[in-house]
Amino acid sequence: MVVGIDVGHGTAGGSGSKPSMAGIVGPLDASCSRYGAVVQEQTPGHEIVLGLQQALLQLLRERQQASGHLPGALLVYRDGVSDSQYLAVLQQEVPAVPAAYR
Repeated sequence: MVVGIDVGHGTAGGSGSKPSMAGIVGPLDASCSRYGAVVQEQTPGHEIVLGLQQALLQLLRERQQASGHLPGALLVYRDGVSDSQYLAVLQQEVPAVPAAYR
């Protein structure tokens, strides 16, 4: 199952008071014709996805309900991370993937 993750931060040049939005999306079937998504509000400007494990768990449950089984593996594409944020993603987001799949 291929999962995509990104965080949006509102309009360029905005006041910075609007919340950032995290989106996690993945296919609900093997033919990739139906998709599920989890969208959640975050602190303005916060790139690390808060509650990623729970969001992935929700997506996996939707997949299991739609197709009758869990996927054999997860491949995660993470967009929008700058070089200075790699360590934070490795420490905070990467462990959430296998934890959600257990």
